[in-house]
Amino acid sequence: MPINNIYTNSYQLKIPIICYQNLSFDNQKISKALYQYILNSYGIMIINLNYPEKTGDTLVKVVNSIGGELHEHNDQGITLWDVKPVQNNNSEHVARSHQLNEFVLHTDCSYEKNIPDFIALYVVNHDKFGGGKNLLVDGLTLIQHLSQKSLTILQQEDVKIIIPMEFQKGAKYIQAKIIDENFNIRYRRSIIDQTDLSKDMQTALDEFDKLCHLPIINRGFELKTGQLILLNNRRFLHARTEIKDKNRHLIRARFFTKFNKFIE
Repeated sequence: MPINNIYTNSYQLKIPIICYQNLSFDNQKISKALYQYILNSYGIMIINLNYPEKTGDTLVKVVNSIGGELHEHNDQGITLWDVKPVQNNNSEHVARSHQLNEFVLHTDCSYEKNIPDFIALYVVNHDKFGGGKNLLVDGLTLIQHLSQKSLTILQQEDVKIIIPMEFQKGAKYIQAKIIDENFNIRYRRSIIDQTDLSKDMQTALDEFDKLCHLPIINRGFELKTGQLILLNNRRFLHARTEIKDKNRHLIRARFFTKFNKFIE
């Protein structure tokens, strides 16, 4: 089912009021204890920046203030990534975030052995034509609907995950499990090598993927200019509808933490 259809038929995201925070000026002190509590308890936080911001400075400040360690996107050591359309959208080596088309539910960096605990997205310019809407699936909820057989297979059998060329740091693939014993998830169906999957694994992946795309467990939301979202990357799968505004611009970072209770 197309992501836009899932979005249309899903419920809107509801999160506790504490998960919404505000920053009134760029040098405002950040409450480390409060932010850590929110992220550890709920896995999601949306911060409204009530001042003009066109860079990732506040994003980096927030990550540093809560004791996060920024993840390097590639072998060039880049930690901040401009998410906006590029001219050559047909290139197979252009990252999905730079393309206009939708992409399905996934966790970031599923192709890395050590997955970043959180992703952060700051909206410089939101899509003013109604594109770029987001979906979330809480992995803890999804797993409750998995059959025991599929859960066991996904926790016990490795799959071969191909590393996209634009993110290769030497290796071309890894072997890893989709779900670990603490219910941390790594998932991006399109880069799982299908050639040597057991029949049971194929069935388990099909069941997992079908559940991912059920509107009843998806939650839709839209981020606006000046908003920053922090999201548990081991717990939540996320997706995006197609981009309609070529001026849409987000700044993304991923980071590790020491306080996340979902870490292995």
